[in-house]
Amino acid sequence: MAFDDAAWDAHPDSTAVRVVRPLVRALQLVHPTRVEGVENLPTGPAILVGNHGMLGYESPVFFERVLHACGRMPVGLADRWFFRVPVLREAIVRLGGAYAAPRTACGRFAAARSWSAIPAALAKS
Repeated sequence: MAFDDAAWDAHPDSTAVRVVRPLVRALQLVHPTRVEGVENLPTGPAILVGNHGMLGYESPVFFERVLHACGRMPVGLADRWFFRVPVLREAIVRLGGAYAAPRTACGRFAAARSWSAIPAALAKS
């Protein structure tokens, strides 16, 4: 499957994000999350590096907490496996995710857009 820079980059849909946020908040019952130090984030682009568990469901919880705390939506970089499944690919892109490839990450940073990277996703690119 060929990489498509434009189609596989994050194109957040505010309606999709608004619909999914309550579901993501419900995950906090299973995986309580607290975000600290948001005041230390720069106003420009930032690289937020974290790690996730085997299923990675806590990543959307973290992104929602950052959005709630500072009003900025991080862009998660997702493994290429997710982009092989059309429904998942569409959901990821509409919810602000992007294909985890060096050119996506470098391009986002050069364009001064905030993003977040999960090391496991970048390592497989």
